[in-house]
Amino acid sequence: MRLLLRLCLCLLAVCFFALGYTYLSFSPRFAQGLVNKALFHPQKVERFDQSLAMVEGIEAREIDFRPADTGLNLKGLLYRVPGSEDIVLFSHGNGGNLNYCRSFLAAVLKAKVSVFAYDYRGYGMSQGSPSVNGVIDDAEAAYDYLRNRLGYESSRIVLYGSSLGGGVSTQLARLRQCKAIMLDSTFQSPEILVKERFPIFNIYPGFLWFRPALDNLDFMAHNNLPVLIMVARNDEVIPWTHSKSLARTAAGSARLVVFDHSKHSDFFDRDFEGYCAAISGFLSGSAN
Repeated sequence: MRLLLRLCLCLLAVCFFALGYTYLSFSPRFAQGLVNKALFHPQKVERFDQSLAMVEGIEAREIDFRPADTGLNLKGLLYRVPGSEDIVLFSHGNGGNLNYCRSFLAAVLKAKVSVFAYDYRGYGMSQGSPSVNGVIDDAEAAYDYLRNRLGYESSRIVLYGSSLGGGVSTQLARLRQCKAIMLDSTFQSPEILVKERFPIFNIYPGFLWFRPALDNLDFMAHNNLPVLIMVARNDEVIPWTHSKSLARTAAGSARLVVFDHSKHSDFFDRDFEGYCAAISGFLSGSAN
């Protein structure tokens, strides 16, 4: 009888261990491979689209730069506007590559401000494979290129993040100083967004989510930088209420612009004029 009881207890312990191991193994904190597949959808290309060679009369300069200690070669495009002291560092979303970003570039260049846009590792012509920590390292490397190679002061660098790039930009702002931030079509945090869409993930508390958390909401609550937040009311990927919450939570100056005729990260049809006006007004307003 005692032997049977011991066997039952051993089996019970093994079951609990197996369940616990499985629970932790599939948590966002430890299932890095699954997280990377879910977050990143890169497209490779052999060259930049010809339409990017000249945008708003400004010629592009193709840039090669490397994140520290990786050996990876990343690609970016630099557009320097004569007389512009500021520069926008552009971090795109989780899909595609820079070939899909011409309208973003045009909107900033219309405001007569320089732009440096880059592809994360694994995107476009950039080497490697994307990961959460990897794309943050890439953003740091792009920022450091502006500071160390091109001589821009941190007080002249404006960060722009689109969709997932919003989380990249706010995380970069935790690591490097900047002048201001522009966000479009972004989330409060990946954790909040996923739990809204798939309630089963509520079984994982915050400490079992990946790090860095790309938590825009926490950043807004604890940072005083000027922020422009742009979103489509009909965003079908990230509800526009996420942007509304970011603006409401902001500890500093935050302006929310909502476009009524667009969808996710796509302000380039009927809302393009308003999109350009919002960017131009924000950049000129933060000029001093």
